[in-house]
Amino acid sequence: MRTPVLFLLCCCLHLLVRAQVYIPAGAQNQVTGAMVVADSITNQGKLTLGSNAHFYFSGAHWAETFRQNTYGQGLVLFTSTQQQTVSGNLQLYRTVVNGAGVSFRNEFTIDSALYLEGGGVSATLLKTQNAAWITRRGGSLNAKPQGNYNLSYPQYQPLVAGAEALGSGLQNVNIENIAGVTITQDLAAKGRISGVGTLIFAGARQQVLRADAGFALGQLFVQNAAGLSLSSSGSISNMLRLDAGKLYLNNELLTLMPDAAIEGYSKDRYLVAGTNLGRVRRLGFAGQELFPMGTSEWYLPVTVTHTQPADFTLGLFSGITANALEGGPPAEQKPFMVDLVWTTETSNPANTRVNLEWQPQLEGSRFNELDLGMVGLWAFRGGWQLQNTAIQYNQTSRQVAIQLPTSGRFAIGANDTLATNMKLALTARKGINGEAVSLQWLVNIMGVRSGRFYLEHSTDGMHFSALQQIQPVGLSYYSGLHSQPPAGINYYRVVYQSTSGLKVYSNVAVVSNFGANDFLQAFPNPTQGPVNLRFTTSTRGPAVLRIFNDRGRLVQSREVQLEAGVNTIRTDLTMLSAATYIIQVRYEAVKVIKLDD
Repeated sequence: MRTPVLFLLCCCLHLLVRAQVYIPAGAQNQVTGAMVVADSITNQGKLTLGSNAHFYFSGAHWAETFRQNTYGQGLVLFTSTQQQTVSGNLQLYRTVVNGAGVSFRNEFTIDSALYLEGGGVSATLLKTQNAAWITRRGGSLNAKPQGNYNLSYPQYQPLVAGAEALGSGLQNVNIENIAGVTITQDLAAKGRISGVGTLIFAGARQQVLRADAGFALGQLFVQNAAGLSLSSSGSISNMLRLDAGKLYLNNELLTLMPDAAIEGYSKDRYLVAGTNLGRVRRLGFAGQELFPMGTSEWYLPVTVTHTQPADFTLGLFSGITANALEGGPPAEQKPFMVDLVWTTETSNPANTRVNLEWQPQLEGSRFNELDLGMVGLWAFRGGWQLQNTAIQYNQTSRQVAIQLPTSGRFAIGANDTLATNMKLALTARKGINGEAVSLQWLVNIMGVRSGRFYLEHSTDGMHFSALQQIQPVGLSYYSGLHSQPPAGINYYRVVYQSTSGLKVYSNVAVVSNFGANDFLQAFPNPTQGPVNLRFTTSTRGPAVLRIFNDRGRLVQSREVQLEAGVNTIRTDLTMLSAATYIIQVRYEAVKVIKLDD
C-alpha cells in the first residue's frame, strides 16, 4: 500500500526533493517555496501552489483526478529530458516547458501563461482563462484550442493531428509579438483576432484567416507561396507584406489605416479580388499610391492620386452578369467593354485620379485594338453609360488615366466620339468591257487603327453585300478593287464599324459596266429641273428609267420605250431638292447635278 506523502513548505528558500508525490482524496496541501518531484505525481486531493512557489516536475507521469484543482498561482516547470505525460484534467496558473515536452491526454487549462522554452506541448483540448499568454521560444504546440489567447511566440501550430483546422474552438486571439507569430495551418476564431504584433502565414498549402468578429492586426505577412485566403474582413495598422504568395480577398473588405504600407508585391504577388468583388479601403491618404490588385489570372495594378486627404475604396471583378452585377458566371460580353469592372468609393471624387492597367488577353477584351482617343469611361447607372469624362489612354503601356466623376462601378470601353465625327469620301473609276473597278476612299481622321472598313457592292443601289474587309492602319487614304463587276450599273459604298458597333457610311459611287454600243448623256447638266437624256442602243424595246440620290436610294422611276439607234428622253427634276442624282437607263447611268430653282 502506497504511503501518503503530505507536505507543507513555508520557506521559499528551502528546496524539497521528492521521488514521488501522492495526495489522497480529501487531503489539502500547499506549497509556498520550491519542490522537485523526480518520478511521478498522483493527486486525488487538492494541492495549492502559493504565488511564490516553484514546482519542478522531472518525472515521467502525472496522474490527476481532482477536477476542481486550480493549483493556486504558483509556477509549474516540466523539466524532464524524456517525454512526460499527464492524465486527467489539469489546470495550472503559470507553466514552463523546457524539457523534452509534455503530452496532456485530457484537458489542459492555462490560467495565466504557458512558456514553451524548449519542449513542446500536445493536448486533446487546450483551454485558457482570462486570455492567457502563450509564449514560445522552442518546441511546438499541438492541440485543439478553446478560449481566448494572447500569442507571443514565433511558431504557432495548434492543430489536432490530421483532424481540424487551427482555432475551431478559439474565441479571441491577441497577437502582441512584434517579431511575429508564425501560423502554419489555418487560423480561425469565433471572436476577434487583434493586437499590435505580426501574424505570419507560412504553411505548405493555401491558408485561411477567419475571425467571425473581424481582425485588427499591426502587421500581416504572407510567406506562403500558395497564398492566404481571407474569410473575414479586417484592418491592418502598420504593414501588409507579400513575401511569397498572393492575398485572396474573396468578398471581404481589407482596410488599411493611414500609416499602413503594402510591401513585397509583384506581378506574381498581389491582392486577388476575382469574381467576388474583394475590396481594399485606404483611410485618409493624400498623394499617390499603387494598389497591387488583380484577378486570379491577371495582375492589374491601379494607381490612385488624391490631391487632398480622403478615404478611397477599390474593388474589381471579372465577369459581368446579365444585370451587370458582381460575380457569378459572366453574361455574353458587350463588344465595347472589357471583361473587368473596377468599383470605387471615395469621399472626394473631385480630387481623385486613377490610373488603370489591363492585359489585352482578358476574356472579352478588345482593348489592344483601341486607338488613342477611342477609349472611354463607362459607368453603371442602372445600365452601362458612356461618361463625359476626360480620359487619357496609352496604348503602349496599356494604361488609362481617369479623373473620377463620382463613386461607383466603372468599366473601360470604346468611346465613339471620333467615330461619330468621321467622314468617308469614296470615288470609283469605272471599267470598260468587264475591266476591274478601282475604288479609293479618304478618311478625315488620322490615326484610326480600331474597328473595320467594309467595302460593299450592290446591283440595285439598295441591297449591299461586302466585297472586302479592311483593318484600319492609321492612314487617311485606302483603296480597294472589284475585279469582275457584273454587266450593268454597279453601286459601291464604304462602311466603317467601330469596336462598339457604331457604323459610318460613305457616299455611294456608281460605275456602269456597259456594252460598246450603249452610251448615255444628260443635258443641260447642271439643271434647275428639266433634263434631256440622249441614249444610243442597238436594240429596241421597253426600259426603266430610274433616279437615285447620292445615298443610293431610288427617288423616281418610270417606263420608257427605246428604239434602235439614238434616243432622246426628257425627264424633270423640278420636284427634287438640290443635290447630285444618278439617272439610270438600262445598263447605263449618268450623274446629274440639280440646282436650286
